[in-house]
Amino acid sequence: MRVLNIKSLKSKFIVIFIVLGIIPAVVVSVISTINSSNDVTHKVYNQLTAINQIKKQAVINYFNERKGDMGVLVDIADTMQEQTFSQLTSINELKKVQIESYFKNNLIQLDMLANDNKLQNAITKLTNDFSNTTKWRLLLDEYDKEYKPLLSYFGWYYFFIISNRGTILYSVTRESDLGQKIPVSLKDSSFNKAYSLAKQSDSNEIQLGDFLPYAPSNKDPAVFAVKPVSVNGKRVG
Repeated sequence: MRVLNIKSLKSKFIVIFIVLGIIPAVVVSVISTINSSNDVTHKVYNQLTAINQIKKQAVINYFNERKGDMGVLVDIADTMQEQTFSQLTSINELKKVQIESYFKNNLIQLDMLANDNKLQNAITKLTNDFSNTTKWRLLLDEYDKEYKPLLSYFGWYYFFIISNRGTILYSVTRESDLGQKIPVSLKDSSFNKAYSLAKQSDSNEIQLGDFLPYAPSNKDPAVFAVKPVSVNGKRVG
């Protein structure tokens, strides 16, 4: 019995020693694993932080570069705008001079025509023969030789001879306004505006009617210049 007890006790001690040996190993292994996991987590966190910083700086650099690009583009746009406005100003000034010169030359031509004896005689003949359709039509064809070239020479579209009462006695273009009375048939046109100003004025200055649709010419915008014609101080047309 004593031998068996000794063997049993010996076996128990062996088991106890084995258990006591295993427990520290397990504890050390667990602690090592935990520490290793913490190290990995810390390293990963540090790596992610570093990557985030790199990405953050890359994004900041990208926007700074784009901001710089926008600044350059704004400067280019401002320069182009200034150049464009400068060019437009120059073009506008040139066009203004050209238009002023065009009107000045045309007004000079109208003045010359108004003082021409041929035109003054034409007004008298057309006024006298207007009621006789046959004679009047013959006069129209006769005066075409004299006044048709004015259109191509001066760049005009119309040329009219008008009576004192506003009747269109002669028209190079022969549109529906020929023979019409301006204050009646064309009262809403720029032609009537120019005619009315000339009619109301005591001087022989040229009067202008600004651009408005003109019905006899398919309502195309037209501007008119009307020059009173006087003979011996008396207005004849």
